[in-house]
Amino acid sequence: MILDNTLKQQLSQYLQLIEKPVIFHINFGEDAKLQELSAFVEEIVAMSDKLSITEKPLALKPSFALDWADFERGRQTFDSLLGLVADPADVSYLNDLESFDVLIVGGGSAACSAAIYAARKGISYRNCL
Repeated sequence: MILDNTLKQQLSQYLQLIEKPVIFHINFGEDAKLQELSAFVEEIVAMSDKLSITEKPLALKPSFALDWADFERGRQTFDSLLGLVADPADVSYLNDLESFDVLIVGGGSAACSAAIYAARKGISYRNCL
């Protein structure tokens, strides 16, 4: 057991929010670090039926990779980000909102710091919790 019970309980709550399957590609091997990484990922995968593991040769050892087929990379527009997380019919109210320079996602310490920095610099922002 690599994760303690408290962390395992918190993680299981987040894993319940997964909507699409996530595949971890792992380079299994005899090395102690590879086996430790494998045990860690297997412990997480056992917590959700949406997670799975496949063996795949990877350049770096120990390492793992995710199947990013459903994710876009690079610079995104606000509409493309909303398309990934919401039904386009649900975002029609956004046309009535005032424009802003920065969208801050989250409510943790980094989000608060970003909001304070934006306010000090006079940058218009919106916070999405």
